[in-house]
Amino acid sequence: MGLLQKLSDTVVEAPQKPQPVPDKKTIQKKSNTVGLLKKSLNVSQTSTVSVEPPAVEPKDRLDFFEFIKEHSITFAQLFTKENGIYYSNYSFELDGRSICSSISTADFWDGLILQKYKLYTFSSKDNSIGPLYQFFSDKIKDKIDTVSIYKTKDDSIFVLCNAQGGDLESIGFVDVLFKQTQITKPTQIFEADFTEAIDSFIISNHKTEYKDQIFTALSNAIKARLCLAFEEEACVKAVADGRFTILIDSKDFIPYELISNHLRLDCSYILDEHSQLLTVEEKKAD
Repeated sequence: MGLLQKLSDTVVEAPQKPQPVPDKKTIQKKSNTVGLLKKSLNVSQTSTVSVEPPAVEPKDRLDFFEFIKEHSITFAQLFTKENGIYYSNYSFELDGRSICSSISTADFWDGLILQKYKLYTFSSKDNSIGPLYQFFSDKIKDKIDTVSIYKTKDDSIFVLCNAQGGDLESIGFVDVLFKQTQITKPTQIFEADFTEAIDSFIISNHKTEYKDQIFTALSNAIKARLCLAFEEEACVKAVADGRFTILIDSKDFIPYELISNHLRLDCSYILDEHSQLLTVEEKKAD
């Protein structure tokens, strides 16, 4: 299916409201956006000493979305620590309200994670998952049965929901890498500006105290969603937080109205009705 047909089908079939949260069993598509995992470390649940995983060459790292697909993970986050506060800097399939709820203290996480490089899993069956529900919106939390968390060398924390298939204990978690589809001769170029939409969303959710961190997190979530939507037929580059250049390499001509409507509709999953404030401009391709 060509990019034009794919975008047309999405706009025609999608309801005029934020798209529904994917079912737990939904198989996520592969993207070249992020690479961060290598199956190389067996983490002992009984160990009392933090053992740093071996270094992994970038060329050997498993693409993150291959990992998502293999383990049928419904939602994923990478919490980043800044001045003693954690927030969801990178995320997969989280809505904006969940990202806004990610602000948390180091003391909270230290109470759950006793040592680095060890995977901890919390379940709804024994109610141990309770303290982690605060990081998910009402429309998402009911779809989460388990949450697995893992702290890395730089104190970042992976949060993986509903992981299934394979042994998560055999995973070596390493620093996030960004991979990007390279397009040197685009057939079309669009510039998408989400800054007003993100600002409006943050204000409406009363999260102005940590606006800069949440703005960056929402921008990263939008970029990941765009990369998944376009796959290998477009390259999405972040010009600045909330602003992206979309380079398209397709045999089809994509009408301005079609891509504008698609971007607003697709990103309403993250920004709700505030995605309508997106501005799109078409640039001349060389």
